[in-house]
Order: sequence, then C-alpha cells, then structure tokens
Amino acid sequence: MSNNKFAGPSVRGWIQRLVFLLTVACLLPAWAADTRIVDQVEIDTSGERPRITINFNVPLQYISHAPSTHGDKIVVQLRPLVNSQTADIDFTHPETLNWQATPGVPLQQMRYEGGTNQSVQIGVYFRKAIDFEVQPSPDARSLSILLPKAELPAHAPGAPTAEPTPGISKPQADIIPTLPALPAERLDALIEEARQAMAAGNYPQAIQIYTKILQHQDTGKHQDALEFLGLARERNGQAAHAKMEYERYLQRYPEGDSAERVRQRLSGLVTARQAPQGKLREAGAEAGAEESAWEYSGNFSQFYRRDTSHIVEEENVTNTRTSETRVNLSSLSNDLDFNARRRGPLAVQTRFTGGYEYDFLDAGEGQGDISRVSSLYADFQDSKHDVGARVGRQTRSTGGVLGRFDGALLSYQFKPTVKLNAVSGYPVDSSKNNLKTDRYFYGVSADFGTYANAWDFVAFIIEQQVDSILDRRSVGGEARYFDPVKSLLSYVDYDVSYSQLNTLLLLGNWNLPKQITLNATVDIRESPILTTYNAIQGQGVDSIDALRQRFSVDTIRQLAEDRTASSHSYTVGATKQLNDSFQLTGDVTLSELGSTPASGGVEAMPSTGDEYYYNAQLIGSNLLKEGDITLLGLRYSDASTSDTTSLTLNERYPINTAWRVNPRMRVDYRVNKPGDTDQWIYAPSILVDYLWRKRYRFELETGGEWSARQLSDATEDTKSYFVYVGYRADF
Repeated sequence: MSNNKFAGPSVRGWIQRLVFLLTVACLLPAWAADTRIVDQVEIDTSGERPRITINFNVPLQYISHAPSTHGDKIVVQLRPLVNSQTADIDFTHPETLNWQATPGVPLQQMRYEGGTNQSVQIGVYFRKAIDFEVQPSPDARSLSILLPKAELPAHAPGAPTAEPTPGISKPQADIIPTLPALPAERLDALIEEARQAMAAGNYPQAIQIYTKILQHQDTGKHQDALEFLGLARERNGQAAHAKMEYERYLQRYPEGDSAERVRQRLSGLVTARQAPQGKLREAGAEAGAEESAWEYSGNFSQFYRRDTSHIVEEENVTNTRTSETRVNLSSLSNDLDFNARRRGPLAVQTRFTGGYEYDFLDAGEGQGDISRVSSLYADFQDSKHDVGARVGRQTRSTGGVLGRFDGALLSYQFKPTVKLNAVSGYPVDSSKNNLKTDRYFYGVSADFGTYANAWDFVAFIIEQQVDSILDRRSVGGEARYFDPVKSLLSYVDYDVSYSQLNTLLLLGNWNLPKQITLNATVDIRESPILTTYNAIQGQGVDSIDALRQRFSVDTIRQLAEDRTASSHSYTVGATKQLNDSFQLTGDVTLSELGSTPASGGVEAMPSTGDEYYYNAQLIGSNLLKEGDITLLGLRYSDASTSDTTSLTLNERYPINTAWRVNPRMRVDYRVNKPGDTDQWIYAPSILVDYLWRKRYRFELETGGEWSARQLSDATEDTKSYFVYVGYRADF
C-alpha cells in the first residue's frame, strides 16, 4: 500500500469520481442472493488496539481457534447456523479475502478455506508472530481479532518528540542474554505487564521489563522487546539511550516493516537533537500542513470462477443409466475497496467497499448479475471535543446493533473510561440490497472501561420499527475480561416486548501451565433473531405491510414467534503446544435447533434433537521449510441428517518470498439419515499464488469433488470441477 497525498482541486475530482461510481453501484440491479460466505474485512486502528473484523454474509457460529493468543497464524473453526436462508448455500468453495493494507497491522493473507455445511475454517496469516485476541460477535455475523497496540512512526501526527536528556554522558552497554529462556506463560505475562505500563505512561517500569526479557534467551520476543525498549526510553526522555537501542535494533533486524518504522523514529530523534528551536516550530507548522492533506489507499481485484458438475445415476432394477453435465457457475467478480483520509484535530475518513459480479451464463441458468455495496460511509473524529460520527452504510455488532445498516453512529468520550453512543438507521440484510426504509431502529449505548487493566463493559437499549409496528425492543450488554492467563466474553440481548431472551453468549479461554489452553463456549439464541419481520416467512409476501392486509397485529407477532426457533450450543476444547513445531487442538460440541409449530399455512419444523461434533487438528510449522504450515484434521459429526467422518490435509508451502503453493485434500464418509445410505466424497485442490512488487497478488486455484452415493435401489456418482483465477492490486 502507498499513501499518496493530494489536496485542493484534486480532492474534489476524486470525490466527484467516487460519488459517481457509488451512485452507479447503488443503482445496478441485483437479482440473486450473495454467493460468497465472507462479505468484507475491516481494519480499525482508531481504538486502543488495532481490530480486524471479518464480516460474514451468512451466520457462522464461532467454535474455536488455534493457537490461543500468540503466533504467526490463526486457524478459526466455525459452524454455519442452519435456517431457511442457509439450507441451500454451498460452503465448500474457498475464497481469498481482501483487506485494506494498514501500517502497524502485519497481515500477510486471509483465506476462507471452505468446508461443509457443518464446519468451515478461516485462516489468518501474519508476516511475523504476534499476540492477538479473538472475539466472536454476538450475532454470529462477524469475527474480530484484536492485535497489540500499533505504534506511530516518529513523524506521524500524535507521535512524541524526543528531547535531549541532560546529564547523560554515554549510552549503556549492550544487553547480553545470559539467562535461560523464560517459560511461555511467564513471558506472555511480562509482555502484557510491559504493554500496560506503556499504556499508563509508566515508562521506567516498561524499560525494566523489556530489559529483563532481553536478558533471557530469545524465544521469539526479542525483536519486539528491543523495539519497544527504544520507544520506552524515547518517551521517558532518554534520547541518547533510545538512539542506541534503535541503532542496535537495525543492526540485528535490518529488513521489514518494523525496521522501516525504527529508522523513522531514529531519524526523528536525530532531527530533534540537531535542529534549533526555531526550526522545530517551522517543522511543526509543516507537520500541521501535512495533517490537513488527504491520503488515499485501497485495492482492486478481479477473479473468475467456473464450476461444472457431471452426474451419473444407475438404477439397480432396470439397469438404466442417465447422465447430466451442467455448468453451475461462470462469473467474474470485480471488487473495489477505496479509502480517503485526512488527519488532524478533525480527522476525516471515507470508505467504499463493493463490487459487481458478472454472470456469463444465460438467463435462467445462473444466478444473474450481482452488485454489492458493503460499506459506503464518512467518518469524522474531533479529538479536541472528544466527539465522533460515522454516516452511511456501515457495520456494527455491538450496542444492540445486528450487523450492517444505513444510518448514523454518534459517539462522545464523556470520561476517559466512559463513552456514550447514539445510533439510528435502516437494517441491511444483504450487501446487494439498496436503501430500504420499511424498517428503522434507534438506540443508545455506553462503553465503560478499561477497569483494573482487564474489564470492559457495554450497556444498551435499542428499538426497531417495521411498517409502523414494533419490530424489536431490546436491552442488554457485554462484559469482557482479559489478562495474559484468562479471558471471558459475555453478551446478553433480551427483548422486553416479546419477553424473550434473544441471545446469551459466553466465551472463555484459560492458559494453563505446560502450554495448555482450555476454551469453552455457551451459545443460546433465537434463530433467526426474534423480530416481528420474521412473520413474513412462508407467507408469499415481502413486507409486513402486505401481511397486515390478512392478519391483525397480534396475529402477526404470534406468527413471528412461531417462525423463530431456539438454538442451544455448548463447546469445550483444548490446545496443547507439543513442541516448537507441533500444536494439537480439539473440541467437542453439543447443539440443538428447536422445533417450530405449524401456523399461518406454514408446516411445523421438527427439532434436530441433540447433535454432537468432535474435532481434532494437528498444526505443524516449519516442517519442510521455514515458513510452511501443515494442518491435519479429523472430524466426526453425529447430526440429525447424517453421520459424517472427515479427514483433511492442508499444506501451505512457500517456494520463496514471492511464490507459494497450497495443496489441500478432504475425504468424507457420510451415512445419510434416514435410510442409512452411505456416501464417499473426495475433494482435492491446489492453490498457487504469486506476489509481485509487494502490491500485486496473482492466484490460480483448481480442484474438484468426487462423490459416490449408494442409494437403496440406485447409485449416484457426481464429479465436480472448479477453477478460480484472478489478481488483487493494492494502491
């Protein structure tokens, strides 16, 4: 990514072009549902810690992730929530995810790895090993990853200016790591203590902790510790010591984004010490001018996908044979993510994320052309008055908001630990939808924290109307606890108009000695979330207003309850770091989707009963070559429709810094219910990607799926093939 500055007429020109593009995108027709599982990826660095948010087009329930809190990759396991909207969705096809390259966020690649309608996987890969915290959203529509606090380069707005320290005659001697390596849990605790000390402005304590870490043998933390030691000394006013630490860092780690960041800090130190005060004021004026300039960045991608299948059926009694070949998908997806930002006391950011999918199949054969607008907003942050606003199409999964909406979010930092929010807008069910005003909501919330360096809280009340009828009225909140050893996320949403618990989510992680991590999830929810709008299901209408021509308001609200099932899911899991190369993870899940009664001409839906899922995965690193990742997975599910055993192998192998190959294989054995017919499924594929000049990524993926199904009086063989090819360009 490059940040190019522009101002004056060029700003107006870019804005005019962007407005025209967005207007055209919003007016394009959309004739089919979204086919992609993941909608978009957002990166937010405005908070205390950078946050990566992965938004889904369909509800995906978080199950587990590995490793737990530190590594250069995150493998996330999720389960699709089965309802009328997800029953016919194909979850098998992998997807490369686009994101906005952001300083301080060392993302290398993100992939939706595919799976089945019972289990899918997302892989997040970083350029280096870092600390992280995974947070699923309460509405199962997104997943967030919190990273360590990003540090600004020395020249960036808000970065501290180093001042010479009187009385320092010479820098300290080099720190020699003569002590044995620290245990992983102790090292993680020290890293967190140092982070908290930096955040609190206790730089002497941070210096002491980082020095202690460097005195022990390196287990992967020395690079970050040395960088932050220099930063802590710089902020403590020890310019000479900071200069020495930065120079030492560049001698040891001369390459990479971190090295460039350290060079900028070092340059800032040298400039600060050499320039007279008059020049400093002049430089400050220039910096102010830069703050008012605009920066723009983004990415554009095009991917073509073709999917064909060949089905052969043989009847045992008549010995007749029928075959059919069809093209299921042939489309070109064009996606744009564009950002424009102006820094300063009044910071402004605008973003557009959307695309257009062109269907090459004839009318009636394919899904039709699809236009998408995932994000289209302007964000304003006034640091002088501690207020902010975001207006437009945006996504929010806290404060009672259920995902994407068209509207406005206002915030006010009332106190350092209290933030007040007000939100209003129109829900957006799909990024392919234009503005719809039949439903609207409004609500307020408050964010509290952080307290005792560990606790954060959210409280909210929200109301939603649909065609002049109350759609939902909910109260609830969140509580989060996080320290280096354990974490807890809890969320509750209670609808006071229906007297119904909509969502209760509890998620906990506990790091034990000997590199063992336990995790547990309790997920109790209404599926879908209980709203009056649910009443239109199965009624052949697309609005509550049309339904009011046939039923009373009380009957409509009863139909909404009848179309909403209760879902319960409980998961326990564990992760064990076996050695430097291998990690073992596993989990067990019990879930049930409740029944719904017959009413309004819609048939009853029986309960699934108790369904059990067992999952184990062995993750290997640096087995064949430095930087490779091998995942071997075994999964068994005892569900209402089938018993399935799955074996998966996923290998990510870097040929060099530019080329990478990713062969995968999945083998399923399924016993379908009822009837106990069995089925074998083989799904091999290979992905090759090439990175050119750090801005352009080219990908080619091909694979297939072979299925042999034995029926009571026939056999069915299915062969499917796909090719997925394209590029992404950052600018």
